[in-house]
Amino acid sequence: MMHQYNSLFELTQAFPTEESCILHLEMLRWPRGIICPWCGESRAIYRRKRVGVYKCGECAKDFSIRKGTIFEESHIPLRKWFMAAWLVTSHRKGIPSTELAREIGVTQKTAWFVLGRLREVLDQMNSYGG
Repeated sequence: MMHQYNSLFELTQAFPTEESCILHLEMLRWPRGIICPWCGESRAIYRRKRVGVYKCGECAKDFSIRKGTIFEESHIPLRKWFMAAWLVTSHRKGIPSTELAREIGVTQKTAWFVLGRLREVLDQMNSYGG
């Protein structure tokens, strides 16, 4: 079960750094250990120097915590993604991209991109009864 944050302040206190977001995602995504998104191997995974970056000993490919997620191919810090997710889910009628941009400190175009990705996930959750 996920923790419910009652305010954006609580969320930012819980995830004060990019590393804290990465560690949280690792726990959610790989509760039994890191698995290569390329080949599915879990026995020979090596951490790179940068937090959240790994190398598979089986297929020799590098990957990050973002691979295969809504965060993939995004240079937006995970802290901003977490804040955006909180803002989207805490506004009953949604949040305009202009307001999201202002709240998380990105351009309107970036906020529009983030909203699109978050809506995809929410739609998938709703279609699965989540």
